Amino acid sequence: MKKVLISIILCAFAFSSVKAQNITGMYANLGNGYMFNSSQPDFYKNSIGKSFSFGLFNRFSIKGAQSRLNYDFSLCNFHYQNDTVSAVALQNLLGVDFLINPFSKGSNDQVNLFIGVGIYGLFQTRSFEPESGIETINDGYAGYVGLGFKVNYVIPIQDTEKSESAFTLGFAFRPKTLLLSKDEIPTFTTASFTLGFEFGRKR
Repeated sequence: MKKVLISIILCAFAFSSVKAQNITGMYANLGNGYMFNSSQPDFYKNSIGKSFSFGLFNRFSIKGAQSRLNYDFSLCNFHYQNDTVSAVALQNLLGVDFLINPFSKGSNDQVNLFIGVGIYGLFQTRSFEPESGIETINDGYAGYVGLGFKVNYVIPIQDTEKSESAFTLGFAFRPKTLLLSKDEIPTFTTASFTLGFEFGRKR
């Protein structure tokens, strides 16, 4: 966990030290998510659920390439139902993402595709309906540290001298092989597709 804190501090330092900062703002996204671990029992091995995220972002240029930092909070709710078991896996994720637009130097500024990686911590709870006869499992927070890959497709809808608003399409992928956890806590590969909105103020 110390390594995670150090990484976040370094990201924050880089975030504050960039001189060519363009836009600082907030975003919110909503969509569907997917959760998978083939070694787990059927009732939470493989499920589709809802995904929601919001946070702060800063967009800036690095040697002419548009880049951004996201301070992200995500909530994923995965549900499974069969004849005997009704189960919910709830994941709260808190992290920092760095993304870059590899096409920004020669592409149309009206559409920006950002690709990047992030580091995050995860709080997970697996709960069940009373009739399932299975107690709630609280996996806690400190046991999880992982890497995630993200793609953001940003489509500006209003651009003024002082602000910018845009629609966003997002994809996030967090493989369980890159997730560190305590031995007794199961890990899951998760993915999500989202549609959202962001608003930023220009500096």
